[in-house]
Amino acid sequence: MKKQLAIIGLIILLVCVGLSGCNQSDFKSDRDKLVGRWFFASENYTLTFFDNGTFIANVSGNFVYLGTWEINSGKSLSLTYLDSPLPLTRSYSFSNNDNTLTIYISETGKNQVFIRIK
Repeated sequence: MKKQLAIIGLIILLVCVGLSGCNQSDFKSDRDKLVGRWFFASENYTLTFFDNGTFIANVSGNFVYLGTWEINSGKSLSLTYLDSPLPLTRSYSFSNNDNTLTIYISETGKNQVFIRIK
C-alpha cells in the first residue's frame, strides 16, 4: 500500500512539474501575432501592423498607404485603406513559428507570403 502511495505521489509530482512549464503567455492570439513588420520580397512590399488597429503599407519605398485593420472570426483579416471606404477581407494563416504570414488574395487566387522583420 505504501509503495502504491509513493508511486501515485511521484506521478502527481511529475505532472505538476511538467505543467508548471506551461506559460499562458506562450499562447498568443492572432491579433498579437499580426502586430509587427512584415516583408513581401517579390514586390518589395512592407506591411506594418500596429497594436492600435492601424497599419502602414509601403510599396517599393515609394508609395505609402495608411489604414485600419481587424481580425474577424474564421481567420479573416479586414484592411480598410484611408482612401477607400470598403474594407478588403482576406483569409490568412501563420506558419514557421508565427514568422511567416500567408495572405490569400481571392481575386487572383494567389497567396502573398510575408516574412516577419525583426
